[in-house]
Amino acid sequence: MTAVYKRELRSYFITMTGWVFIAVNVFITSLYFVSANLAYGEPDLSYTLNSVIFMFIFTVPVLTMRSVAEERKQKTDQLLLTSGVSVWRIVSAKYLAMLTVFLIPVIIFAIFPAIMSGFGNAAVSESYCSLFSFFLLGAGCIAIGLLISSLTESLMVSAILSICVLFVVYQARGIAYLISSEGNLLTEILGMADLTGYYERMSGGILDLKAVVYFLSVIYICLFITVQMIRKRSYTVSKKGLAPGAYSIGMTVVMTAAVILINMSFAAIPDRYTQKDMTSNGIYSLTEASENVLKSLTKDVNIYVLNSEEGEDALLGNTLDLMEETSSRVKVEYRDPVEYPDFYKDYTDGNISYNSLIITCGDKYRVVDFADCYESSFDYSTFQQTASGYDGEGQLISAIDYVTRDSLDRIYILTGHGETGLGETFSEAVTKANVEWEELNLAGADTVPDDAKAIYISTPTKDLTEDDMSKLEDYIDIGGKLIVQAAYIGDYETDMPNFSRLLGEFGVSIEEGQVIEGDRDRYFQRPNYLLPTVMSDSLTEGVYDESYVFMPISQSIVIDEDYEGANVTVLIKTGDNASILNSEGAVIKEGSFNLGIRSSKTVGDGEAELLLYSCQNIFTDSADSMTTGGNLRLFTNAIGRFTDSKSNISVPVKKLSGDYLMVDQGARLNITLCFTVILPVVFLASGFVIMYRRRKR
Repeated sequence: MTAVYKRELRSYFITMTGWVFIAVNVFITSLYFVSANLAYGEPDLSYTLNSVIFMFIFTVPVLTMRSVAEERKQKTDQLLLTSGVSVWRIVSAKYLAMLTVFLIPVIIFAIFPAIMSGFGNAAVSESYCSLFSFFLLGAGCIAIGLLISSLTESLMVSAILSICVLFVVYQARGIAYLISSEGNLLTEILGMADLTGYYERMSGGILDLKAVVYFLSVIYICLFITVQMIRKRSYTVSKKGLAPGAYSIGMTVVMTAAVILINMSFAAIPDRYTQKDMTSNGIYSLTEASENVLKSLTKDVNIYVLNSEEGEDALLGNTLDLMEETSSRVKVEYRDPVEYPDFYKDYTDGNISYNSLIITCGDKYRVVDFADCYESSFDYSTFQQTASGYDGEGQLISAIDYVTRDSLDRIYILTGHGETGLGETFSEAVTKANVEWEELNLAGADTVPDDAKAIYISTPTKDLTEDDMSKLEDYIDIGGKLIVQAAYIGDYETDMPNFSRLLGEFGVSIEEGQVIEGDRDRYFQRPNYLLPTVMSDSLTEGVYDESYVFMPISQSIVIDEDYEGANVTVLIKTGDNASILNSEGAVIKEGSFNLGIRSSKTVGDGEAELLLYSCQNIFTDSADSMTTGGNLRLFTNAIGRFTDSKSNISVPVKKLSGDYLMVDQGARLNITLCFTVILPVVFLASGFVIMYRRRKR
């Protein structure tokens, strides 16, 4: 077998076949790599690989057309068959030789993620998973080309047939849909030949054992049939018994059935046992919090998808499958609006889009519009809205939490002191958390309501009255919880001794003056637009070491070291080179300053708690847009600390891609020259040199 392998491999490099195959693959793929990943800045190699798989239709036949057809044409196949090497070994050696040629450009492509890493936060694990899927798809196409080469003596017929078959494989899904949108036997057969469908299952970042088994099955069955074709080129049935040809047909049918059975067995295994999410943000898997919610369900939940199962969104469908597998209480059903045009009208008066969801449990329900499952951002390079984040899991878990709850928690927003309201992003986060919010003006209330899980005080610019303060003190004395976002002292309309007294109840105060940073890496554009250090704590989960917080115009929080009644934990602080400026802009203090704290104190049988942030803009949509969700995550963590609604904390919006790569023009030009010009030319020149030397001998 080794001798046959070496002979076959050598044949690809003493002619132009192997060199042309490598050069064309490297040139086309590198061209797309430069365009998508370097020029446009895409951090994932899958964008490039998804765009170039079409080339297998034309490059693979060039590699495979000679493998068996030329042996038959020149009658050298008889020499191989009588050499003492089994047909299986001969076919395997030929296949491995072609696979080795294909492996050379794949190894070159494996350099691309490393190059991307030098220009930003590249999606390395997703890229290599996509490259592995790309290799399996190419290996499957080569096996198909080898089989077709065994059917004819003509190289031209072999090439044309291979192109036709690979085109059908490439377009199998579209052809099946044209034949029948509802499905039939022919579409099922085309579905089994849809190699690109299985490729796509891994190209996005899922290491899928089912897809690997499928590709190995395609390779094996193609090699098996090739062996049978070489052994017996005409199938006949003897009147006296089974002839060798009939035996080959029988074995082919048996092996095909066995391969189908193996794939069906793997298909029956839940995806959570056969798939490993390789994405950095776990976009194809459920978070631990989601699994906990699903496993703890005591009520049956029905999820209706307003589409056919074939037409559902792939990413949302993956989430639904995982949820259904995780909990026997969850049942997913599809309601195609074409067949059930009035189904959604029982749940909403408005029009909703395809792939929208209706989650029900008993008489309770929630409608999740498909548009809410994705976050969009405006791409100024194309002037189009593009999907930037996936929130399907978070929306579903929130809806499941809502319909299975007997009651919702409530947090009150203090009003009457010049407070600001919540931005749209933060209001939506409250709804997603299944928390009810209600405004509270203490002037019109006898006490803080008994159902208050917490009171949110957002940037008051007027002082609390004595009556307000008395009611808040009574609330604190029974274990009340406060979330306070302090306004900048310069915006106070009057002195605020009562507000200061409220903070003093927890051993902290706000120091007059504006904090600026001296370290360039700790601010954005201006020294008072802070990018502070986030400490490790349950309240900073998902922000600490994963994101950052943007705090423009902040003050220092002073901890009273002599106050023994409270336990204060610092959540956010500046670097060591920060300063405080007075209203005239003079430095009055230098060092490191606290910007966010948690303070708790024991009261009776309970514990009162204060969360204080010294930036008036920290919980605004504009500030959060600068951090891709870091400020929002800090806010939802604060809400989640005082309520039983945990789904929004642990299931944030998942980014669909990493930050764009920043590749300077000089580096891009050098890489372009290397991979699209120099390497292809080197491969082609090597082929010409070898051919020239052989002809001169």
